[in-house]
Amino acid sequence: MTWVDAEIYCVSQGANLVSIHSLEEQNFVTFLIKNFDLAEVQTWIGLSDIHKEGAWLWSDGSAAKFVYWSKRMPNNGRGNEHCVQTNYPKGLKWNDAPCSRTFPFVCGSRN
Repeated sequence: MTWVDAEIYCVSQGANLVSIHSLEEQNFVTFLIKNFDLAEVQTWIGLSDIHKEGAWLWSDGSAAKFVYWSKRMPNNGRGNEHCVQTNYPKGLKWNDAPCSRTFPFVCGSRN
């Protein structure tokens, strides 16, 4: 799904795209991806700067105090990379990507 469609789906399930606030949470999300996606492809998480370039915010409204960017990221390549995928490249860190691309995703709830 696209990032927006994935967020809409997560909200319909009483959650949001996952927000990651520590290395431990990052490791848990990586564990989930490895166990549920044998290809371990890039996966949407809830971070974006859709509302203001460079102002990264989680889709659940929480602040992005922990980040786990790949080298030279975020780079807003082609000027339209406003949503974040993890597992870029395979098994590594975060990358900004066009929100219109389709990837698997992880929902999460803090309740």
